[in-house]
Amino acid sequence: MQEDRPDLAKLVHERYGRDWKCACTFDARSRRSANSCAREILIAQGAQLTVALRDYTRTNEQLANRVGTHPSNISRLTGNQSELGLGLESVFAVVERLQQILVEVKEEYLLRSIPSGRLVLKTLDNCSSSGVTDEVNIESSNVVFDNLRAILLDRPVTDQKALPAGVEAVLTQLGDPRCGMFLFQVSRPNITGGMGPIEDDTKIHFLRRVIHELKHIEERFQHELRRLLGARPSAKARKDVTTRLS
Repeated sequence: MQEDRPDLAKLVHERYGRDWKCACTFDARSRRSANSCAREILIAQGAQLTVALRDYTRTNEQLANRVGTHPSNISRLTGNQSELGLGLESVFAVVERLQQILVEVKEEYLLRSIPSGRLVLKTLDNCSSSGVTDEVNIESSNVVFDNLRAILLDRPVTDQKALPAGVEAVLTQLGDPRCGMFLFQVSRPNITGGMGPIEDDTKIHFLRRVIHELKHIEERFQHELRRLLGARPSAKARKDVTTRLS
């Protein structure tokens, strides 16, 4: 078993300790117990990841090949964990790779199921200050699709794409029109700095934009409703047709 590293034990506690409700106090006086605790946290995390990966029909041997470890180490994560002969550093490397593989297989599965945004998303309305073309509509629907996929894959918000230049908002239809499902994206506040709190002024501006764009959506559906109602014959016209046919 490899020699444990106190700095790595601290990193493990910071990254995974909350998920497993670790109650130990990490400091210089409890370094040995913190190392042991960190290893237990990693094994629990690794077991959870291994179980999740089995939902994607990944065998222990397949996982071991992708991780770069022996299949017995994968088996022992969910079996006889006391026989797992890996030190803290090695267990950490296995868990980090399992975490990465889970993201990869989710994305592979999603891409196989839905290969192209244009197949499932159709732009219905674009609020653009620079004009609307077929290219802008396609790019907008692809951005919405990519962002939906990022959310489903639990990607960081900073990984999400911005709408095309000049596009303030886009309304897309998801799947068959009979499903009645729509996705609406508004040009977002600046989130390049990460997940910190949004300033109130930015939030106010964003909410005003959302309300403004929602009014556009209502107007669009109202216009379509009036068009459909206008195309229908009046009650009197239907009665006249019935009379002539009788």
